[in-house]
Amino acid sequence: MFLATSNKTRKLTHTFRWVYKYFSTLKEFRDYYEVLNVKSTASPEEIKAAYLDLSKKYHPDKCLDDKAKKHFAEVSEAYSVLGRSESRREYDLNRKVNAFGISADAFRMHYPHPPPDLDKVGLEAYENEMRRRWLEKMTQWAKAQGQYELERGRAMKPITGVYQFVHPITGYTHTNSFLFIMTFLAGVVLCVKSLS
Repeated sequence: MFLATSNKTRKLTHTFRWVYKYFSTLKEFRDYYEVLNVKSTASPEEIKAAYLDLSKKYHPDKCLDDKAKKHFAEVSEAYSVLGRSESRREYDLNRKVNAFGISADAFRMHYPHPPPDLDKVGLEAYENEMRRRWLEKMTQWAKAQGQYELERGRAMKPITGVYQFVHPITGYTHTNSFLFIMTFLAGVVLCVKSLS
């Protein structure tokens, strides 16, 4: 009994930590490419060159301003993530997973408004095309999230056995059969009462 309670407490604590970590990172998600003033497709050499330029510009020994110190810390943090290939890959996957967040732009959808003089058929065609593009982006996002989970080692384990639900009060294996029997009996009782 103590072990089961301990495991439940441990799982609950883990869940609260995960939720806290998720929402705290969601609020503070920084675009490190923007901090280093490089594109997300930049090569490691371009990232290193941008880091060296910005770190020389904002180094605390050269600039005594508090904003410069803060900017230097951000540049150093950005390079510590983007400078290594493993952490950069994980960061890019996080950007895709958090695409609907504040600063991530991997799967964000921007569509122009339809022209005001568009007729009904043209408007339907436009809406269908936008719906198709939206579904395509959602599919890409779902694939990226699945890829992220696989790379993090969180693949779902397949269910090996077949489990049946047994209602705790009635003992029936399916709630639907219980409801059917009760409805049938109620109908019989009502018919008998209406006849008498």
